[in-house]
Amino acid sequence: MTDINEKNCSCGCEDHNHEENDDLYITLEFEDGSEVECLVMDTLKIDGKDYMALLPEGQEEYYIYGYKELEDGVEIININDEEEFNKVVQEFQAHFEAMDDEEEDDDEEEE
Repeated sequence: MTDINEKNCSCGCEDHNHEENDDLYITLEFEDGSEVECLVMDTLKIDGKDYMALLPEGQEEYYIYGYKELEDGVEIININDEEEFNKVVQEFQAHFEAMDDEEEDDDEEEE
């Protein structure tokens, strides 16, 4: 099981789709016992399954995992099927590109 740490958020909600300043972090623990703190970039539901994109601190490339919310944390699930993984990667890439385009449109409107 993995703990989620909220930074700058005290609302108590489970959604956490707040303003950009409210970052959500998760600590991944690997089989060798090493840990890495990651920013939860976003989550998507694809074909009825939940996925999250995690950006390790100090890195430029993000990880993608499946997940299940539990009463006392989150269970991180490896995506072992190559076809499923490729589909999820494509969905996140399209999602992030759309977010970037939206931000650019917002910036142009402000000028």
